[in-house]
Amino acid sequence: MTSPARPSGPSRIVVLDPDPRWRRRLGRALAAAGHSGAATAGDPADVTSAGAGLVVVRPSGHGAAVLALLRSLRRDLPSLPALIVAPAGGAPEGADPELDVVLDGPPEPALLGPLVRAARAAGALHGRLAAERERFAALRSSLQDGLSVLAPDGRMLDANDRLAEITGVPLERLIGARPPFDFWPRDLRASYGRRLARALEGGATGEDDRVYRRPDGDERHVIVSLAPLRTGCAARGAFVSTVKDVTARFAAEEDLRRSEEAHRHLAEQQAALARVAAAVAAGEAPESVFAKVAHEVACLLRVEAGGVARFDPDGLTATLLGAWTSIDTLRLDPGTALPLTGESVTATVRRTGRPARIDDYGSLPPGAAGDGHAPRRSSVAAPVRIGGRLWGTVGALSDRPAGLAPDAEEKLADFAELVALGIAGAEARMQLTTLAETDALTGLANRRVFDECLAAALAGTHAAGSPLCLILVDIDHFKRVNDTFGHEAGDGVIRELAARLRQVSRSGDLVARIGGEEFAWVVAGVGLEGAREVASRLLGAVRCRAFPVAGRVTISAGVAEAAEGDDDAALRRRADAALYEAKRRGRDRAEVAVPAVATA
Repeated sequence: MTSPARPSGPSRIVVLDPDPRWRRRLGRALAAAGHSGAATAGDPADVTSAGAGLVVVRPSGHGAAVLALLRSLRRDLPSLPALIVAPAGGAPEGADPELDVVLDGPPEPALLGPLVRAARAAGALHGRLAAERERFAALRSSLQDGLSVLAPDGRMLDANDRLAEITGVPLERLIGARPPFDFWPRDLRASYGRRLARALEGGATGEDDRVYRRPDGDERHVIVSLAPLRTGCAARGAFVSTVKDVTARFAAEEDLRRSEEAHRHLAEQQAALARVAAAVAAGEAPESVFAKVAHEVACLLRVEAGGVARFDPDGLTATLLGAWTSIDTLRLDPGTALPLTGESVTATVRRTGRPARIDDYGSLPPGAAGDGHAPRRSSVAAPVRIGGRLWGTVGALSDRPAGLAPDAEEKLADFAELVALGIAGAEARMQLTTLAETDALTGLANRRVFDECLAAALAGTHAAGSPLCLILVDIDHFKRVNDTFGHEAGDGVIRELAARLRQVSRSGDLVARIGGEEFAWVVAGVGLEGAREVASRLLGAVRCRAFPVAGRVTISAGVAEAAEGDDDAALRRRADAALYEAKRRGRDRAEVAVPAVATA
C-alpha cells in the first residue's frame, strides 16, 4: 500500500490513479513540465486535502470514488481545480464544468504544462468569482433596502431577502415573477403597471412613491427607484430597482400632519369662539350673533353655507335663526321654518340627538330629504344643548356632492359644544328682547313697540307717498265678561281675539295689544276702503265662532287713513273717534273716520 500523499503547499499537484506505472509516467511528465514534487496515490483513501492545488485523476475503475473524493476535497478547497483523464466517451457524470478540465484520454507530454496552467488559472478565477459572489451576497443581505434586478419586460431576475421581507412574498416566488406583482394593491395595479412599462421602455432613472400590500393585509409605504444596470456581466437592457421601506417615516409624518391639523383646527376654533364671545359681550343683536355663528361654522368646515336653527316646541319644525352663505342657491332667510321630516340632517339630529351627515342628497329617494330646505348636495349638522336640553342645531351645507371633510361631524360637534354658551347668551338676549317688546298674555307686540313702529311707518309712508291705515279694535262689554265668567275667562277671550287677529292679518302687518281689551292693527299699502274690508273680515272672524267659556263675543273697530302731515298722535285720535262712533252706533261694527283735510 502506498503512503498517503501529503502536498506541502497550495501549488502541489496530487496525482490519483490505481496504475503505478501511469502514476510514475505522469509524475515524470509533470516534472519535465516544471511541476516537480507531485504527490501520487493509487487509492482515493490515501489522499488528504491539505495543501492540494490541483488534482489529476483517471477515474477508470474508481470513478465514483474519485468524484466523491473531489467533492470531499472541495468542501475545504471550494476552488480546487482538476484534470480528469476520462476514458473515451466524454466527461464522467458529476464533473464541475467551472473547475474540471476533462481530457479525452492521456495527454501528450508537450500539452501537459499548458493544461496544468489552464486548470490552475480556472481554479484561481473560480476562487475570485466565488469571493466576489460571497461579497455581493453579503452586501445584498446587509442592505436595508429591497433590491431586485428586472428584465426589460419587468420579469424579476434576482432579488434580496430584504425585498422578500418588505413585500411578504417568499424569495423563490419573487424571482421569476412578472408584473403585475402580487404585492401591488389591486386598485393600483393598472397604474403601477403603466408607470413601470413607461420607465422600462424609456430606460428612465428616477424614484416613485408607492404602497405595497403584503399577503397579511399590512400596507408598506415605499420609495422605489429604477435605473439601468450598467455592468458588463449583466444581460443587455436589465434594470436594477431598490425599494426603501418608509412606512415608519410615513406614519410619523402622518402623526405630525394630524397633530398640526389638530392644532390648526383648535386655533381656528378658539379664534371663532373669541369672535362669537366678543359679539355676545358687545351686546350685538341676537340675529347678528346667530349669523356670526353660521359664518364661523361655514369657515371652519370650508363649505359654502352655515346655519343655526332652534327646534320649535311643536316638534314639527325648526326655525332658522342665523344663516350665512357664499352662493345664492343655498340662501335661506332667518325665520324660515325647516320641516323636521324625511332624512334631512336637521330632522335626524332632532330624532337621535347625535350629529348627522349626508354626503350626496342626489342618492336619496325623491322626497326623502324633506321639503323647505336649501337645494344642498351635502350637509352636516350637530346638536346644540343648552342647560342639558336639546335646543337646536348648527349645520353646514355644500352645493358639491361629498363636499364635506371626513371628520366634519366630529369638528362640528366639538364646535357646537363650545359655542353653545354663546348661543345661550344670544338666546337669553332674544328672550329679554321678546319680553320687552311682546305682550305677555297674547304674544303680540306691546304698546311701546306699537308706538315706535307706528311713528316709523308714518315716516316711511310720507316719504314714499303710499297709503297707511290704522284700525283700533275694542272688545264689546268686556267688563261684563269678567264679572260673569271671571278674569281667567276674560284673559282667555283676549288671547282668542289675538289669535283671530293673527289669522286675518298679513305677515307684514303690525298687530299690537295697546290696552286691557284694546288692540291696534297697522295696515300699510292699503287705502281707506281696503282697510274697511279687512276690518269687516275681522268682525266676521269674531262672530263666526263662539269663544271658549264666554260664548258669543263681539268687537267694535275704528278705521282711519293717514293724511299728509299726520303724526302718530293725530292718526290715533281719528281712529279712536271712529271706534267711539262704532260703539255709539250699537257696537259689533266698524266705522271709518272722516278723511283729514291737509293744511297748507
